Amino acid sequence: GGVVGLVHAPAVADSVVLGVAAVIGLPAAVLGLLVVRRRPDNVVGALLGAVGALPCLILGREAYSAAAARSPGLPDSMVLVALEQGGWMWWYVPVALLVLFFPDGRLPGPRWRWVVAGLLAVPLAFGLLNARSSEPFPPPYEAAPHALGTWPAAAVPALEILAFALLPTLLGLLIAAGWSAVVRSRRADAVQREQLRWLALGGLLVPATLLLCWTSYLLLGGADLVLIGLALTYVGLPAAVAIAILRHDLYDIDRLLSATATYALVTGLLLAVWTAVVAGAGLLLGGD
Repeated sequence: GGVVGLVHAPAVADSVVLGVAAVIGLPAAVLGLLVVRRRPDNVVGALLGAVGALPCLILGREAYSAAAARSPGLPDSMVLVALEQGGWMWWYVPVALLVLFFPDGRLPGPRWRWVVAGLLAVPLAFGLLNARSSEPFPPPYEAAPHALGTWPAAAVPALEILAFALLPTLLGLLIAAGWSAVVRSRRADAVQREQLRWLALGGLLVPATLLLCWTSYLLLGGADLVLIGLALTYVGLPAAVAIAILRHDLYDIDRLLSATATYALVTGLLLAVWTAVVAGAGLLLGGD
């Protein structure tokens, strides 16, 4: 699932993939460097740097995998290949953490530590479950051995249920991260309140992108649309942070924020209804 394998099309050159990674990651990396120089004690700068670095790391790895498919002699690590399975969840972690810690580098309260722990634990658990799956790896590693071994056949049904349960758990954590900006704004002064409204607007892109990914699977049979959402998230959220830091009063965003939240809620409800209908039809008709 996720982004793995989407950039292996022969028509997409490795240089183009790396160029896209640079375009997506550069704004956040530059902004993170500026924040670190001004506020080295604030974790927001480091998180912006992580937001900028992640596309370069993942898409750079994708480009290397594409090169390995054309040149089988290139060295590679089968342990790394195994650990990459299910790694698409990590696309959402740095941006969600950024929303949680903005603007002062502290969480809204002690209870939000559970959200941070969940944002780190869920992708780790999901990646481990997929790393030891007995299914072949995606191209070009479909014939590669499972370096970490595979789960016992008797445990597979329960582990599949667990892996499926981690998906809505991730969505809930992303929504909670976005809600943290609302909670923080209630206690903020006028300037910080405007900053956090901009951040909430950008933070809505994070769970909306995950919903877009699932909608793409339901309607198109693949996750192609998620690339659009991820690009908007990785460009839009740093842009919202930059506006919040530099020009928090540039626009009145209340109406825009309200409309975006409404559309995201309606999309989520429609997706839930669609999923329930399809699942019910499958049970009644005996299909997958």
